[in-house]
Amino acid sequence: QESETQLTLENTVYEEVESAAPTDMVPQLRTILGSFLFQDDDVFKPVGVLSGGERSRVSLVKMLLEPANLLILDEPTNHLDLTSKEILLDALKDFKGTVIFVSHDKYFIRDLATRIVALEPSERPGEASRVVNYPGNLEYYEWRKGQAAGSGSLEPGQGTPERREEAVVGSNQAQRMDSKKFKADLRKLEKEEAALLQKIAQLEER
Repeated sequence: QESETQLTLENTVYEEVESAAPTDMVPQLRTILGSFLFQDDDVFKPVGVLSGGERSRVSLVKMLLEPANLLILDEPTNHLDLTSKEILLDALKDFKGTVIFVSHDKYFIRDLATRIVALEPSERPGEASRVVNYPGNLEYYEWRKGQAAGSGSLEPGQGTPERREEAVVGSNQAQRMDSKKFKADLRKLEKEEAALLQKIAQLEER
């Protein structure tokens, strides 16, 4: 969350990213920056004139360029606009190492997590909270929590073949609906953003 404070405001976007890149990655920097929406002359803008979302994207590029096999992220989507959040999600999916992250963003968790580690109240009164490991994705975690609450949900992989197929189809349909809604909301917000930017430009020109 504080990575923006580590940026050198006098550097251009390209210089800032180049300072963190391994030598073998330098020839690919323009392509990488393009995937984070820094295209053409944008890469020569000083970091100091960038918006908060743009600075966050520069920080993300620097972080992902560092040669590491483990990333530890604390609420990584806080203060990110929708576009930056999608870019971060795609980049972390492509990351070859391990990612440990704390998040309350269910969309982000659903798309990225393959294991949930939850801090839960102890079953014995007066004892400290316990750390519980759920070796599966968010859907598995929510099923386990439902079982603990006595919901009797069908566990992934259990029941008759017909019920298993029903559960998988239902899950896939829900995910597709969530994804369509998110994309529709994103398109609507992008249009609103474009209209506002145009209005700002007109007002600045006046």
